[in-house]
Amino acid sequence: VAIFKKEKPLPPEDEPEGIRDAYVQMLRMISMKPIQLLFVMLFTWKVPFAVAESVAPVKFQEYGVPKEHIAYVTSVLMPMYIMIPIVAARWTGGKMPLKLAMAVYPLRLATGPLTAILAFYTPASLSPIPWIFYAFLVLVIAAAAATSELMFVSQMAFFAHVSDPAFGGTYMTLLNTMG
Repeated sequence: VAIFKKEKPLPPEDEPEGIRDAYVQMLRMISMKPIQLLFVMLFTWKVPFAVAESVAPVKFQEYGVPKEHIAYVTSVLMPMYIMIPIVAARWTGGKMPLKLAMAVYPLRLATGPLTAILAFYTPASLSPIPWIFYAFLVLVIAAAAATSELMFVSQMAFFAHVSDPAFGGTYMTLLNTMG
């Protein structure tokens, strides 16, 4: 593409700003009270999921679930990962894109204890494979992944909604970095 595609030169008023100006804009944004409150919310709203999402796979492996089996589950769920943003666009395109995230937040909170219970009841021996265990594993991972993806799509839609187009990608970059 780089070889065959020729671009027209930008007019001077459309030229991107310098790096210094972008950082000055970011510092101005960070000093705004609503942005500071948003950062506090973004920092704290994912804390309840950290333990379950980071420790659970390690615990499953510790209890004898092969790493490959967890990878297989993720592979099976790939079509869901692809479809969720398409489905979520219906609810995130309006005036209140975070409404979807707030609706699925309690469901995502519920996946933490479900994951802990599943890890606690992981069979000592996985030979032969207990299919009921894997069915529950797929359901819990699917629920956690779906709610996580819905919250992510909702958050990105919110960032796009509140970003000031006059600042270009500076707002989106800052919000995505903090989110």
